[in-house]
Amino acid sequence: MFEEIKNKVKKIAKNQIKDSIRQIKDTKYSFYCEEKKLEFDRKKEFKYIIIFDSNQYDDNYEKFYLTHEGIEMNIFSIRDFEEMLDNIVLPSDIFDFLEFRKNFYTQSKL
Repeated sequence: MFEEIKNKVKKIAKNQIKDSIRQIKDTKYSFYCEEKKLEFDRKKEFKYIIIFDSNQYDDNYEKFYLTHEGIEMNIFSIRDFEEMLDNIVLPSDIFDFLEFRKNFYTQSKL
């Protein structure tokens, strides 16, 4: 049963990310924060993070997933995500941490 739920959540997350990618690439969409229009370089590399909040999960949950289309998904429990934020110095450190985490968990599967 848990595996079925996990796959359903992963499918929803993949669809949300694909929709986000489509909107980021399409200039007819605008993004706002506190009613101010956000401007950003749509050609930059984006990292996709899925955060789930659940009291019941295995600490060995899948932390990195690569879709058939080559989209990298970084998966965090809310607890792990908050811990990461508590341990970085600069916001840009998130990119280095995600790369380290991807390599660590990808190699540990081998």
